[in-house]
Amino acid sequence: MKCFINMKPLVALLLCASVSVSTGVISVAAAPGNDQAVAAPTTIQSVQMRGDADKAELVIEVSTPATYTSYKTAGPDRLVVDFSQVVPAAALAGINVSKGPVKGVTVKKFDTDAGVLTRMEIYLTQNIEPVITPSMEKTGELKVTFPGYTAPQVVAPPETPAAVPAEKTQ
Repeated sequence: MKCFINMKPLVALLLCASVSVSTGVISVAAAPGNDQAVAAPTTIQSVQMRGDADKAELVIEVSTPATYTSYKTAGPDRLVVDFSQVVPAAALAGINVSKGPVKGVTVKKFDTDAGVLTRMEIYLTQNIEPVITPSMEKTGELKVTFPGYTAPQVVAPPETPAAVPAEKTQ
């Protein structure tokens, strides 16, 4: 009985092959360089700041989950995130993000022998250790938080006393 059960897939494969040959239907798998079945590349769609002061976070939306590496540098203080096999959306060319712990963001694409590499540089206002975590709410979304960030204290200008009217002397 065991031999009969194991032969069912083989018989099905032979039947399928004989039907395909008799009807003239031949399937060809897409080969590299064949433009028939090219999947859309993974894309960084948007980068935006949410929240204020110590609750600020940078949200990076990617079309599908992506592989990335990150490291922090000093002089200037920045977080560098390298996305492997990911391209930036055209709208990110002139991105202007400057709020709270983030001074600015640049996104650059590099073509390498291993494929595409997109580098995101997040310039920081302070020497802090950002944390990158995948969003639990949305697939492909990364959140960069900035623990240890302290918002600069805004010093109000000293109040000037109201001018006292001069007394008239006679």
